[in-house]
Amino acid sequence: MNLQYIPNRVVIETVYLSLNTGH
Repeated sequence: MNLQYIPNRVVIETVYLSLNTGH
């Protein structure tokens, strides 16, 4: 399992939530 893949997905979700809350 790639450890980098886990944090990467968390960052993507965080950014996605930020964009949604930005609206």
